[in-house]
Amino acid sequence: MNLLEEVKSLEEKLIKHRRNLHKIPEIGLHLPETKGYIKRELEGLGLKIVESKTTSGIMGILENRSGKVLAVRSDMDALPIREQTGLPFASTNGNMHACGHDAHMAIVLTVAKILKNHRERINGVVKFIFQPGEEKEGGAKYLVEEGFLKEPDVDIILGIHVGNFIEEIDNGQIGVFKGPFMASLDRFTLTVEGKGAHGATPHKGIDPITISSYIINGFQSIVSRENEVFKPLVISIGKINGGTAYNVIPNIVEIEGTVRTLDEETRRFVAKRMEEISTYVAKSFRGKSRFTYHFGYPVVVNDEEITEDFYKKTLKVLPESDVVFLKKPTMVGEDFSYYLKEVRGTYFFLSSKGKKPYPHHNPKFDIDESVLWKGVLSISNYIMETLG
Repeated sequence: MNLLEEVKSLEEKLIKHRRNLHKIPEIGLHLPETKGYIKRELEGLGLKIVESKTTSGIMGILENRSGKVLAVRSDMDALPIREQTGLPFASTNGNMHACGHDAHMAIVLTVAKILKNHRERINGVVKFIFQPGEEKEGGAKYLVEEGFLKEPDVDIILGIHVGNFIEEIDNGQIGVFKGPFMASLDRFTLTVEGKGAHGATPHKGIDPITISSYIINGFQSIVSRENEVFKPLVISIGKINGGTAYNVIPNIVEIEGTVRTLDEETRRFVAKRMEEISTYVAKSFRGKSRFTYHFGYPVVVNDEEITEDFYKKTLKVLPESDVVFLKKPTMVGEDFSYYLKEVRGTYFFLSSKGKKPYPHHNPKFDIDESVLWKGVLSISNYIMETLG
């Protein structure tokens, strides 16, 4: 049986893993049911188990002789969304795997099964990292700090994402990208202070709503007039709170939003300029402001050499039409970036569109399970080719 046949023979189990995990979504850094499921499967394969001391992170290690150390990572957490898919295996606990992490876990568990079957062909070490907290808490940072990439030190790390938000690729296609691929994921908060007054007598107050509108326009002028046009930048306001009545000027307006960039220089520049604009615009209207920039996930930067190597090796098991280089990056963020700051690696996409392709983080989001085997095949083949 060749590798493709072996992967296809495990497809039923792969889908079963995905559905079992889909039923028990948990959020954040502590996922007791999910971790328990993963741990039982890894122990059943006879792998060495390493558990995080601060989160539900868990890792299985496959060792055979000396050689390179490769790692493959799966995120584990879900979202606080009440599922509306109507699937027979839908979640009923108020959370939902609305971003494909259930499929990621199923894929990596199946890869572990295949590589265990071929342990004697492997010269080196494979680490199967299952990480919580990708959606918000940055669980990758915790595992890096705890040494999941050390002892033995990882040489190359792989990551996969399924779903439909990469529009360049069709269902069942794998998309790869060299260099800065996914944006930094930062958040900012801004409080604008004025002086309340009756709406009929605005001259007796200081209107924080008017001040806020000028500040927001100033933020967007950074994108259109201060940022180099060939450097991607997004500043989005997601939340504005202010006022309690239609005819009353409030004392305070609170604003919250996100900034996405693809390079560190732009990131630092934008943080500085947003604080300057909010401070001096507020002062010019006799108001005050408090601005805080929260640096979140760094940029996901794929190693060019490893990405090329992954592409060429994957073409040995999949047709050229199934593996494509993406033409542009995405401004979506991912905490896989913390691993790539420590070791070389690549993060790739497998298009998996459900019958009705609802967007990620939607209560009706679903995937096409019939293409998940391609993720298993591509990762298994790359590791076996690299360590074989």
